[in-house]
Amino acid sequence: MLALNSLIWSELEGPYGFADAVPEMLQQLAQNYGSEVKDELYWEQLYHQNTIYSCTYAAVPYLAEIALRSNDPEVKLDIYMTCGLFEANNSCEFTSEMPAEFEQLVPSIDAKARADIYLSYYDAINKLGEMSEQLAAYAEPNKDDSEKRYIAIADAAFHGERAAANMLQTHSIGDEYVASCPSCEHETFIWPDESGEKLVAYKADPVFNGKDAPVNITPADPASSEESSLRYVYSRAERLGDEQLKAQLPYMAGHTNCPACGEKFHIWKQLLALYN
Repeated sequence: MLALNSLIWSELEGPYGFADAVPEMLQQLAQNYGSEVKDELYWEQLYHQNTIYSCTYAAVPYLAEIALRSNDPEVKLDIYMTCGLFEANNSCEFTSEMPAEFEQLVPSIDAKARADIYLSYYDAINKLGEMSEQLAAYAEPNKDDSEKRYIAIADAAFHGERAAANMLQTHSIGDEYVASCPSCEHETFIWPDESGEKLVAYKADPVFNGKDAPVNITPADPASSEESSLRYVYSRAERLGDEQLKAQLPYMAGHTNCPACGEKFHIWKQLLALYN
């Protein structure tokens, strides 16, 4: 890990400039995870507008260390979900060898330090991913569906399903999904029907245009889908007991006819198309 007293922090970028303040914030968080510095560190220094920065890569190993040392499942879970959002928005290839994209993020520092930052991040993400089963077992009886959704997002990100993680993050409330028709590129708005028991497709956004005549979605079994990301998300929704997501995934695994042009398309592929 990059030493907290290293001058290299002043060469790493965050949303508002260089990351000089990050090491002290990490030290404060290690001493008292409930401190007020946490929100500023996470949402003002390491992650902003769905973007992570070079300083984020250097900070994550310290966050993983806090999670691994803590005996408090809430601390573990909070770091797990937060770093899951970071990894979901990681634009670099996730590989055990430093990707070229990462070199471009920090071109000014020497190669050895750059490799150490990236490989420490890679190791930390793998360690956090190893906590998935432990935290799912804790969350299943203790958390509601809204928080379970963020756990599922982190889980997907840690296990190589970034596109699915980003899609679920975009639609984290879980009452609206948007897919673009591959034939006419018209946006299809996917919402629960009036009963709330199934998803249907609308030509226009019901929030702003009222609900026009819906087009039915033919559901499919997500557990036997050809899409590995769909099978994975469904397995985690089952493990977490996310009842809303479990009920919706058969429709997300299914197909519909575009409300604009009538062409048939598979929903999951189009939901993920913007994030691949």
